[in-house]
Amino acid sequence: HHQGPLLVLAGPGTGKTKVVTHRIAYLVRRYHVPPENIMAVTFTNKAAQEMSERISQLLGPTGLDVWIGTFHAACVRMLREHGNEIGFNRNFAIFDQETQDEVLVECARDLRLSLSTYPVWFLRDIISAMKVQMQDPSAEHDFIRTRDGDVIEDPAEQQDVANLLKAYQEKLALHGALDFDDLISKTVQLLRQVPAVRDEYRRRIHYLLVDEFQDIN
Repeated sequence: HHQGPLLVLAGPGTGKTKVVTHRIAYLVRRYHVPPENIMAVTFTNKAAQEMSERISQLLGPTGLDVWIGTFHAACVRMLREHGNEIGFNRNFAIFDQETQDEVLVECARDLRLSLSTYPVWFLRDIISAMKVQMQDPSAEHDFIRTRDGDVIEDPAEQQDVANLLKAYQEKLALHGALDFDDLISKTVQLLRQVPAVRDEYRRRIHYLLVDEFQDIN
């Protein structure tokens, strides 16, 4: 297989990652595709490392020029290069889940909201669901949904959650930080809103291979 989309469906342990890595080697050897024009993404650092090692074994030093990494690492790289195009410092910090939870606890305490009424995981899930849908948690919303899609119906609770989400986003901005969901949503925003950047990556990336494709949102 050379041009156009291709989907490989197979069970665990049957060699899907091998298909991805050998296809990269095939493109380079058979069709002389420059390695720097190939991008491969997966979900975990361990899987990305495994893929990188296999490519190096197949192609030698030229394999290092293939862009291999996790979804989040790929997005970080794009945002470091072009984040200023959508209005934020490219030297942003990244809040992992532990730091994100600490910030949410701090926001709840500032607003004197009970963490038993509004558990951290509940708030984190709402934020994640919004950002996956490309919504700004700090904006005004007619209603707020949980991750399961249920609407928070009590007006007082909805206002409490809205205030907390706004405070959370303000603290992110104060620290010049992005959370994991921002890494994805901000990259989508960048590619949608800045044609010059989108065209640059189109010129650079001729082949995009996705491991564990069934898990993408």
